[in-house]
Amino acid sequence: MVLHKESEILLQERVDNGKWSLPGGNMEPGETVGDSIKREVKEETGLDIVVKHLVGVYSDPNHVKAYQDGEVRQQFSLAFYVKRQVEN
Repeated sequence: MVLHKESEILLQERVDNGKWSLPGGNMEPGETVGDSIKREVKEETGLDIVVKHLVGVYSDPNHVKAYQDGEVRQQFSLAFYVKRQVEN
């Protein structure tokens, strides 16, 4: 979660479905979780951030995605508290 003025959560409008969501995405091979978070937030919002701590792990047994190639995944989300990086 990226906070604005310590009280507003930054959301992004998704280009694939028009819904609002927290910035996020998939890890690339060889990335750490922290590097992935920084990259995804930068790609989706243009903001440079510092990862502070894990907020929670969220899953739903009904959130299953089936791909055309036959792969089936149950998705989950990791939410982190981050702050906008301040340049000196």
